Amino acid sequence: GINAEYGSVVNGRNFNILPRPLVQIIRSYDVEELTLTLTQGMWRDRLWGASSTAPPGAQFLVWFGGDPDTVDTRWLHVRNSISGITCASLGSLSSEDTVSPLHSLKPSGLTTTKGDRRYVRYGVTPSEVVCTESLTPWIKL
Repeated sequence: GINAEYGSVVNGRNFNILPRPLVQIIRSYDVEELTLTLTQGMWRDRLWGASSTAPPGAQFLVWFGGDPDTVDTRWLHVRNSISGITCASLGSLSSEDTVSPLHSLKPSGLTTTKGDRRYVRYGVTPSEVVCTESLTPWIKL
């Protein structure tokens, strides 16, 4: 099942599901859930219907496990690491650009934090240029 596959990915034995650099980030910083959305352009609601996608730019959401007192430090490291993999400017997210939503966001997968806002960080950059050359690890999947 998927839980067994996820366990083997996180334990570093299976890189068919996720690229090694992403697995290393998940393991190093106790990431339980990670969502990165890079969008560009404009959605034409009148032609295509209502969109449920992210706002333009980069949207980054991470649920952490472990010690809630170290989440801010781990958030910084994860942002910089994912920024390096995707060539996105997530490292420029400041504390003013980052929130820990109380009610609006819940984990979508299995987490040990049960939606406790101390474990979540969310940041958005209003514009983001997508650098396709740095997406090679994703293409290899």
